[in-house]
Amino acid sequence: MSVKAGLVTVTSGNLCMKTSLIKVASAGNRTCFEISLIMVTFGRLLSMKTDWFNQGDLGKSVVFEDWFMKMISDEMMKLRIVCISYGTVRPEKYTSLRNKAGAPKFIIPKEILNNLLEDGFLISDIANLLSVSERTIYRRMDEYGVFYRHCRWRFRRLNYKCNYRVPFCRETLLRQILVKTNVKVQRSRLREILHHVDDNGIQDRRAGRLKRRVYNVQGVNHLWHIDTNHKLVRWNFIIAGGIDGFSRFTTFLKCIENNKAETVASCFLEGVNEFGLPLRVRSDKGMENSKVADFMIERRGANRGSMIVGKSVHNQRIERLWRDVFDGVLAYYYVLFYFMEDEGLLDPLDEIHMYSLHHVFMPKINEKLCIWREAWARHRLRTAKSSPIRLWLAGQMNNPIGTQNGCFLDST
Repeated sequence: MSVKAGLVTVTSGNLCMKTSLIKVASAGNRTCFEISLIMVTFGRLLSMKTDWFNQGDLGKSVVFEDWFMKMISDEMMKLRIVCISYGTVRPEKYTSLRNKAGAPKFIIPKEILNNLLEDGFLISDIANLLSVSERTIYRRMDEYGVFYRHCRWRFRRLNYKCNYRVPFCRETLLRQILVKTNVKVQRSRLREILHHVDDNGIQDRRAGRLKRRVYNVQGVNHLWHIDTNHKLVRWNFIIAGGIDGFSRFTTFLKCIENNKAETVASCFLEGVNEFGLPLRVRSDKGMENSKVADFMIERRGANRGSMIVGKSVHNQRIERLWRDVFDGVLAYYYVLFYFMEDEGLLDPLDEIHMYSLHHVFMPKINEKLCIWREAWARHRLRTAKSSPIRLWLAGQMNNPIGTQNGCFLDST
């Protein structure tokens, strides 16, 4: 058990994690101190378990192992999130033919720098991921002319965009939705607008905070959670979605007109073609997931948990996602369609009305879902202190799963 500049290894019974870690052994590094503290704690607990086992007290050893595995779940997830932000390979260097003096320069393409900045990576995060100094990143930004500016929008225009386009979204997610519409606004101004529009709602949500249990999964693309949402099923709109358990990155989110297994499988395959094949999938026991189960067992193998099924209330990641999807997208149409029924403009039993409704609103709902999905990928997660897209990209750069060489097969 050790902490090194390059490799961290933690082993406990059936618990094993190997994660790349660069530069954490530097003097005075807070990250190194936190990881070292976790590793020392692990070492002491494991030595206690070994002593009990050698003394023949198996009962106490088994009870201790159960308690130990539950206790370290939170710290292991923190350790994985910290380690995944550090890269393993440095960029290549080149020497100018005109001026051969000085150290060679790191090759950091402008496209990569722009993409990482647009995805919400901080300068320190980019430096850690590329294994270079922050000063190197700043120099490349100066060379390429890359910088950020906040648009100066009037209070009334911002108030209209916040209250009309996404009336139920909250601060962090709303800011990313505005960014996708080319509106960059300071956090202080956005918070002022939200307090002006919905101050009572903000106070109610602040009083109703919950302490959630810790979710633990090994890494990116190790486990996807999939499900279908039926909030708009009265009008034959079904939302199919999938989310990566580690990063909370939404792999697919689409409005469909039926809940058949073939339709859900096609949505799942679209996510696989774009983001790779996960090692395992978690779903409820609905028959709409049968085709996905057949595909996972065929590709990943049987008797290894390729398709995990259980109660919907235990499918934690996707069920929590549905609440935000409803607040951000579906609530608007839910209220609108009921209003149309009350006004006599819509009859859900009339086939012509339903065909017209799907023809007009199906593209609109999918468009809003696409905007919301991209905003969700870039919003900051309080517990991880990062965003889903940053966690997913860092994980795939350090330990790619399901995307190697364009194929979807990977070792288990």
